[in-house]
Amino acid sequence: MLKTTGSRPSLVPRAEANGRETSQSNAVSTAQEQKDKEKLPSPIIVHGFFKDHLKLTMTLKNTIGSQYTIKYTKYNTNIYTRNKRDWTKLREVLKNDGVDFHTYTHKTAKTHAFVLRGLHREPTPKEIAEALQEEEVDAQEIYMRGTNWPAYLVITNRTYTLDKLEGIKCTLNTKISWQRHINNKIFVQCHRCQRWGHATANCHARVKCVKCAGDHLTRDASTVMAITQPTT
Repeated sequence: MLKTTGSRPSLVPRAEANGRETSQSNAVSTAQEQKDKEKLPSPIIVHGFFKDHLKLTMTLKNTIGSQYTIKYTKYNTNIYTRNKRDWTKLREVLKNDGVDFHTYTHKTAKTHAFVLRGLHREPTPKEIAEALQEEEVDAQEIYMRGTNWPAYLVITNRTYTLDKLEGIKCTLNTKISWQRHINNKIFVQCHRCQRWGHATANCHARVKCVKCAGDHLTRDASTVMAITQPTT
């Protein structure tokens, strides 16, 4: 005969019990679906290889645990993380250690680009941004393209669409029009390390001048040459 101690367990109606089980099952399913929907971060691509593989694995373990994968290619060491938090932590560690690497913008931080036409060349990007702010458009960056009747490249977060912006037909008391920006570049070259295939904003490698291969940005080449040019 089985004996029990303590108070008698309460009896739960079958329908209520089934309802609780269903709710718990739905909650677990929703959490799993949310986890599955999270896009894996882009790889962190280290330029070259680490001399001490054991030290690399210890650094990774101390930084993000065991949730990572390493892939060696012909020229690089690719490190794959499981989530944005680990991806961000590892980027900071590699930056602080002076490791040459690049990666790509995370999906949640991607931006949209639109072309604003119709304005004169006199308004500054700051003035345009303030005018758009009054229309509830938060422009992250604005660049002027052209001179006489310029087009302005407006960078926003990924929630803005062309349909939304086309509702704004006038700003700074001037009629305007909007277009989606189309990037026609087939190949992207980094203006920091001069490698192909990634943008400067996501590069943390040592700088290299495309003119002289010196350790300075290309835009500073003329200044460096003027300083180092021997006087006669």
